[in-house]
Amino acid sequence: MNAFRAVINEPSSRRRTASFIFMHGSGGTGTELRNYIRDTLNYDFSFPHMRVIFPTAPMLPYTLLGGSPCNVWFDRDSLEPAGTECLSSVDSMALQLKKVVQAEIDS
Repeated sequence: MNAFRAVINEPSSRRRTASFIFMHGSGGTGTELRNYIRDTLNYDFSFPHMRVIFPTAPMLPYTLLGGSPCNVWFDRDSLEPAGTECLSSVDSMALQLKKVVQAEIDS
């Protein structure tokens, strides 16, 4: 799964025709998100034809926590809708996620 730790719900059939990458919010993990969905829906969120991937964002300094490390996909200055994101961290993560998507296409 490239640079990300991830939990994966594999399809129950041999023929996979799709992949779904479900990304958690700031401070979460892929495992927590998968468990939350399972506990909330009382369903494992697995499908016969689709691999469901729950990656965990890397630990990065997070401005909203005073620069403390946090599992985040990108840094930002504010939670306000008009707040700014750190574009270099967005661009960096986009490149890493593109590799994940390409690996799924190639597999």
